[in-house]
Amino acid sequence: MRRLRIAAVSFAIVTMAVSPRAALSQTAYPVKNIRVIVPSPTGGPSDIVARLIGEKYSVSLGRPVVVDNRPGASQIVGSNMVAKAEPAGTPRAIVLKLNAEIGAALANPDLSKRFGDMGLVAKHSTPEAFGKFLQSEMTRWRSVLAKLP
Repeated sequence: MRRLRIAAVSFAIVTMAVSPRAALSQTAYPVKNIRVIVPSPTGGPSDIVARLIGEKYSVSLGRPVVVDNRPGASQIVGSNMVAKAEPAGTPRAIVLKLNAEIGAALANPDLSKRFGDMGLVAKHSTPEAFGKFLQSEMTRWRSVLAKLP
C-alpha cells in the first residue's frame, strides 16, 4: 500500500509541479517554458498523463511543456528535483485550475480502472493539503534526499 501511495504522490507532483505558496504574477504567465518532472520511467502511467496534459496546456498557454523523466531510487530522484526546485511563481488561479483538471481526470471511471489494473490508487486533494503532505515527507526523508546529487 505504501508503494501505491508513493505512485499517487508522484502523479500529483508530476502534474502539478507548482508551489502552493506561489505569489500572483504581475506579468503574463508563463514567462518561460514549462518543465514537468516525472519521477518515473518513460512510457509509464505518470509519463503518459503528464504528456497528455502537457500537450493541452502547451496549446492553451502558448508555451512549450517539456516532460523530463527522472526515474530512480523508488521515485526519490525526480521527487527530490521537484522538492529542490525554486517556486515557479505560478499564479494561484492557475494552481487551482490545474488542481481542478487533475480532480476531473481522476474522477474518470476509465482512468481509475486503468490505474487499478496496474495496482495504483490515485488520490486527489487540495494544493494546501498536498503542500503539507510534501513538507511532512521532506522532513521524513531529509537525510536520504541530502545524499542525492
